[in-house]
Amino acid sequence: TYGFKTNLKLDPAEAGFQTIKLPFTDFTDKWDAGTGDAEVTCAENKEFCPEAEDKANLYSIAVWGEGVEGEVDLQIQSIAAYGCNSGVSSESDADGGEETPIVTYFTGASSDDDKILIEDFSDPSHDWKPMNDPVMGGKSKSSVSISDGIAQFHGTCAIVPFLKAPGFITMVTGGFFGPTEKFPDVSACEGLSMNIRSTVAY
Repeated sequence: TYGFKTNLKLDPAEAGFQTIKLPFTDFTDKWDAGTGDAEVTCAENKEFCPEAEDKANLYSIAVWGEGVEGEVDLQIQSIAAYGCNSGVSSESDADGGEETPIVTYFTGASSDDDKILIEDFSDPSHDWKPMNDPVMGGKSKSSVSISDGIAQFHGTCAIVPFLKAPGFITMVTGGFFGPTEKFPDVSACEGLSMNIRSTVAY
């Protein structure tokens, strides 16, 4: 599979930016490539949950529009991991004497103690680009641009002729089709959060 995914739903009544939390327990790597729907969720079977190793070694992040024909128009301010701890542990010295505390601080931590900033579009540190279904014969189109502290992801998810079903558009960083990106270890976190808004139903 491509990786772990979850559903991102915005409140249609909210016109401004929303902070959407995506718990890792809602992610799964068992999903339908045609509709984008989860076939088996992490909550239903832990075999399909992201493990600590997956969260410690992120290789790509993507926002998708798929499974529904129509327009996508998203603006994103930032992406972070939430519910993180500094990770305090201890170990005994070689002589078996008093324990010495070991404190691990995560790099890239935001001003909030329980968050790790992954991307701030006012000063982006990753290379974001569109990747669409024409790689598989589809007709969907999208673009990604970053200005004034916002990533603009705009496009149209169209019917793939040979599938007779909607294809996909994505804004993506890292992964198989771009330069290697470095992401922080988020294994001690509860999930991902995004500051995001949309001008159309998403």
